[in-house]
Amino acid sequence: MTPAEFFHHVVKKNYEAHCSQPNDFHHLWNAVVSMNTVAEYLALERVDYAEISREDLAQRANKIRDKTLHLGDLKYCAETLKHVRKIVDHRDIIFLAGQFYRYRSGR
Repeated sequence: MTPAEFFHHVVKKNYEAHCSQPNDFHHLWNAVVSMNTVAEYLALERVDYAEISREDLAQRANKIRDKTLHLGDLKYCAETLKHVRKIVDHRDIIFLAGQFYRYRSGR
């Protein structure tokens, strides 16, 4: 599946499902996690689907995220949803009990 096919057949449908039922956590989770995966699909397409290591794929996907507005934030949200909680990240944001908070360490 190409990145465009993935976007139209998975991401877009998950996003539309979330928009139609914005209070349904299931639809939010699916939309955010599938949106986050687009960077990996693009990275694989750019290497013509060659076999590459997980680390190489992650580096390539993160470079795409770094060049695209808000994809880094989306990755953070997707990982938070997948792992239930996050410890304070480099942006001093923490996610607890379904809410994002700005963390101030006194630095």
